[in-house]
Amino acid sequence: MGGVDRADQYIQYYVFQHKTMKWPKRIFFTMIEMLKFNAFRLFLASPHHQPGPGKRPKTFLKFSKGVAAGLIGGYTGGSVRKGRPSLVPVDVRLTQRHLPGSFGNKSWCHVCHMRVKNNQLDTRRQTKYGCLDCGKHLCLPECFTVFHSVKSYC
Repeated sequence: MGGVDRADQYIQYYVFQHKTMKWPKRIFFTMIEMLKFNAFRLFLASPHHQPGPGKRPKTFLKFSKGVAAGLIGGYTGGSVRKGRPSLVPVDVRLTQRHLPGSFGNKSWCHVCHMRVKNNQLDTRRQTKYGCLDCGKHLCLPECFTVFHSVKSYC
């Protein structure tokens, strides 16, 4: 009984309690904890994993964290995109943060000019404001927002 009680004691220190109404899930998670403890005991008994002189053996908590890190491994990449990669690179104006600024001279608004050119707008406007990073004169706030949020603005 001493070994079983010790195993239950170790398991209860760092147990993963997943609240569920289904009893098979509870049994499954309890079995996983037992398997982890048995692996820890085998790890301690292994001659290749004996601590050197003056060093303490690995704790159950460190072993559990090591197992979790090993299982998670390379699966935590949140930046991995699913689907087919795009062949066309995304414009910098759509991905970076640009702030409006004031140019010294007036010029035609870039978006208004392109819309007039494509017969989508009747008149174009002049403005001294725009995006200093892009170097384009843009009406505030409508054309500035459209230019930096829509890929095809004209």
